[in-house]
Amino acid sequence: MSNFNSFFDNIGYSALLGVFGDAGVYQSVLGGGTISCEVVITEDVVLEPTAYDSNTVTNGTVLEALVSDVGDVAIGDTFVVGSTTYTCKKELENNGKVLKWVVHG
Repeated sequence: MSNFNSFFDNIGYSALLGVFGDAGVYQSVLGGGTISCEVVITEDVVLEPTAYDSNTVTNGTVLEALVSDVGDVAIGDTFVVGSTTYTCKKELENNGKVLKWVVHG
């Protein structure tokens, strides 16, 4: 692994979220305590259906967070950022470091 990749894997993601992210609180539908985290909210993302060809697209909101902060996220889990509660609807990506979910908020 290159020095850059090693740095980015160990420091880069959290540093970027610390600069570009917003403070949030994560809550699992399974209960337990809340977890403070940094998230990136991107609105008006073009979402295309998966598993089949379609010309249908819609816009939605995508939330990104560090797996090391929140662990496994499930449908129905929530993130509160400011005064908005975002509910997780569909996982788009989880590379073991950063997760991306379509959220409704």
